[in-house]
Amino acid sequence: MNKSGLIIVALIAAFSGPVFAQGSTSTMAPAVASSDPFVLMRADKRAADAVYSKGKAAAQAERKAKVSAAVDAAANDPGAKGKDPQDVKRDAEAKAKKATKADYTAKVKALSADHKAAYAAAETKNKPAGK
Repeated sequence: MNKSGLIIVALIAAFSGPVFAQGSTSTMAPAVASSDPFVLMRADKRAADAVYSKGKAAAQAERKAKVSAAVDAAANDPGAKGKDPQDVKRDAEAKAKKATKADYTAKVKALSADHKAAYAAAETKNKPAGK
């Protein structure tokens, strides 16, 4: 009994080690120390993707805050008495989204243009020799 327990513990320890080593690549990846142009280009593109994602998330959060404030204001409006609260909220949300769409779209287009420019810069800066 004691030997079989030790064997089981040893097997579990032997097979569980590689499982813990499989973390996400973003947390385990060291800083780019390569001179390979493809590696450098991918690192630059990854950085551009991160900037785009953060900017878009900020624009979405700002729009959501404006829409939420408009919906809350419409729900507390004394002129909305006698109407279904869900209808009032739905209508206020649609109006607020329509009102904030132009500003949000302009911000996302600017972010997209910067993102495309960063991609183009990464490709030209890290162009491999002979291509």
